[in-house]
Amino acid sequence: MLRLFVKLTVFLIPPVLALVFPIWVLYASGEFLPADVFLDMRRASRPFLVGRAYSDAMGYVKLKTVQVEAPVVIALGTSRVMPFRASFFGNRFFNAGSGDYQQFVDLLAFLRSIPAGREPKAIVLGLDQTFFNASWTEHMLEPFKPRAAGWRQVWSMLRAYWPYVYRDYYEGKFRISDLTRPRPDGVRRVGLQAVVKNQGYREDGSYLWEYWESHELDLEQIAADQRYYVHGSTVSNTTIGEVETFLAECRKRGIQVAGFLPPFSPPVYQALLQHRHRYQFVFELADRLHPIFNRYGFSFADFTDPARCDIQRDGFYDGRHASEAGYRRMLACWENSDDRVKSVTATRPAPPQM
Repeated sequence: MLRLFVKLTVFLIPPVLALVFPIWVLYASGEFLPADVFLDMRRASRPFLVGRAYSDAMGYVKLKTVQVEAPVVIALGTSRVMPFRASFFGNRFFNAGSGDYQQFVDLLAFLRSIPAGREPKAIVLGLDQTFFNASWTEHMLEPFKPRAAGWRQVWSMLRAYWPYVYRDYYEGKFRISDLTRPRPDGVRRVGLQAVVKNQGYREDGSYLWEYWESHELDLEQIAADQRYYVHGSTVSNTTIGEVETFLAECRKRGIQVAGFLPPFSPPVYQALLQHRHRYQFVFELADRLHPIFNRYGFSFADFTDPARCDIQRDGFYDGRHASEAGYRRMLACWENSDDRVKSVTATRPAPPQM
């Protein structure tokens, strides 16, 4: 029996040693912390940044935050609404945008998951052009499903991601010093993206990007008919119907809506114009959506072209994500052109002089 135990111990030593480093990295960076830590940190006064590298569950986190806290105004959409900040709207705003939402039906599910009496007074609704591409098929299953908790979560992450920790370390994506050096700025950072790159979700739900004016990948995808730039000549009637259902439910529940088509960066917009015959749906969307929003008495704006409100003046993180300054400019421009949006932005402080 002792001999068997010794053999088993010797057999287990190599895999156990191999897991020591990933365990330390995932623990020290905060990757092991449960998703609900986001809500816990919001209750504290200390600023924070949540940027996980291996296991994100922000679709679940964003929905639960709205359910629990019942903010007055929310931004809802993909990552393209995440430059909206609480300071744009005043008190009790939360940015519920997430990269977990891949189809408009996810936003409809979000709305239907808010209990009666807990709904926001207003929604700034980002209508990602990709939603309306009949050729777009990507979808994240169960974007609102919580991660496993406790030891189940730790084991699940370790089993799935320990090789990636070694890979990322040897590729220089993080250093030991990133996880051990003190941070004098008082910001709590959870997850490798936050610790290493200073990138992630802030306490108001908005997202802080570490890259800037990076259009190359978007232009490559346009040329190659890939990902967010799959060619499409037809507007999806299914998505149009989902939008109408969303607006009808909002009006029934007393929620004001301001919907918009988000801007592309100038180089990407010019590339889409150049290949307009391949992206016809992009240029037909506004004409399809305007009458629907008008029918329900809600505001709608098309900011696909960044020149409309001189958004390009403030720069873009990449081909699809304008800067915070750009979104502040966009919001002010929108409010000046449509009185209906003022019922959504009524708590917003006056914008700075431009």
